[in-house]
Amino acid sequence: MVVNVIKKFITIGLLIFTIFAILLCGSIIENKFNDLTSKNAVLFSEISQLKINYTYLLSRDENITKNITELSEHIKNLEEEINKLKKDIQKERIYNKKLEKSLQQLKEQKGLINPTYKQLRNFVLRDDTNYFEWSEDFDCTEFSYTFIRNFAEKGFFSCSAELELIVDDELMGHIIVAVNTTDGGLYYVEPQDDTIIPANKLQVGKNYCSLVDWNCHWEITKISSCFEFKK
Repeated sequence: MVVNVIKKFITIGLLIFTIFAILLCGSIIENKFNDLTSKNAVLFSEISQLKINYTYLLSRDENITKNITELSEHIKNLEEEINKLKKDIQKERIYNKKLEKSLQQLKEQKGLINPTYKQLRNFVLRDDTNYFEWSEDFDCTEFSYTFIRNFAEKGFFSCSAELELIVDDELMGHIIVAVNTTDGGLYYVEPQDDTIIPANKLQVGKNYCSLVDWNCHWEITKISSCFEFKK
């Protein structure tokens, strides 16, 4: 009888101990869980901050790349402007030389008279300037000055006329001859093929090639000669 009672007490004690142990383990597990949850929240916060930092750095890198691209484009534009200025300077030097030569011709032509249209036409038919072949050493300038010299030898006055043209989106110069007739007014002569062009046909905005029957497109942007200046 006593043994049974003792066994029951022992069983109850073990049961109480087991329950206490379970409660203690549960508390420890809960504490561990809470600790892991807290650490996880910290890690999640750090990951979120890393994502923000990565996004910022990526955006900064994109901005740097964009700035480098813009600077490269700006440098390219500056180089193009410098090259254009060099070409303009060279063009002005060539133009000044041509102007000096033209002024010298005007001095030499003192006392020459303006022809009639018929006299101009007859001279063009007989003159052989158009038989020369174009080359780097004998270009439109030389054609025009040869025509002017030959015309002056006959006692008639003429001068060079400079055309500024747009050719394939580039600015180009071309020299022809200007003659002011006494009965027909101003005419232009293309000395390379003897085409005579009335002044009212040679206008800014027109295609010069169509006036001389050439297979090209040269848009006239400026006309200047000793007789007139159009822009």
